[in-house]
Amino acid sequence: YNNNCANFVTASLVNAGMIAKNMIAVSTIYNYCKAGTEGYRLISISDAKPGDIWMNTSLGHTELVVGNYNGTLILIGSNNFSSSNYNGCAIDTGAEASKYQRVSYGSSTSGYVCSKQ
Repeated sequence: YNNNCANFVTASLVNAGMIAKNMIAVSTIYNYCKAGTEGYRLISISDAKPGDIWMNTSLGHTELVVGNYNGTLILIGSNNFSSSNYNGCAIDTGAEASKYQRVSYGSSTSGYVCSKQ
């Protein structure tokens, strides 16, 4: 659909056969998890594992969990460059950066985590 964060996360999970539909809003993913759809549910950050979905507390951004290092989640996702300062994840600060989507990589110790049980 587009390259926003929610689309990146859900398209990745659709391609991996872990979720049935693509979503383009973080609040939709949150409600999907809160309702227990497809066996997904909200869990604590300390229980997060690779392949889980992380969402920030304002439900304005989401990324995939790729690791959990002593309670700090290691995340990967997609941002528009208009939000490239999120969590210090910008990886291209050159003059061409504003023309492209990019994959970001960062970490978090707060937010919501959704996991398939």
